[in-house]
Amino acid sequence: MEDIQAFPIAFVEASTLVEEAQVVVFRCKQEDDSPFNIAVPYDQLANLMLVASQASSAIRKSGSSDPKKKITYPVEWWEAGVAEEDPNVVLLSIRLDGGSEMTYHFHRNAIALMREVFGNILGQGTSAPPDTSKH
Repeated sequence: MEDIQAFPIAFVEASTLVEEAQVVVFRCKQEDDSPFNIAVPYDQLANLMLVASQASSAIRKSGSSDPKKKITYPVEWWEAGVAEEDPNVVLLSIRLDGGSEMTYHFHRNAIALMREVFGNILGQGTSAPPDTSKH
């Protein structure tokens, strides 16, 4: 494997939207508190989130972390609906505190199972859910 020059990030301090350059700048620090910035183009933010998620999964699978520990995030808002292009696909958009938003798509059959699982978790069996499509 070739040597990769990298700056180890000890802490991600903040992010700043730079509209004129269409980038998000992440302010970071190294172990010795030396600051440095990383600029990520708008259109690459979703890719950055995806590869960070994949790396986190790889760490869990390698045994380098507690496989039972789940990283959780508080949800600020969510919305569910049917995809316009396919009525068998349900979309679930989730916004985290701070504004990060992701939309997931599920086949209608998966939603039926999720409904049953949530009903069981809440001790409600499989009764019809209330109208709570937006929160």
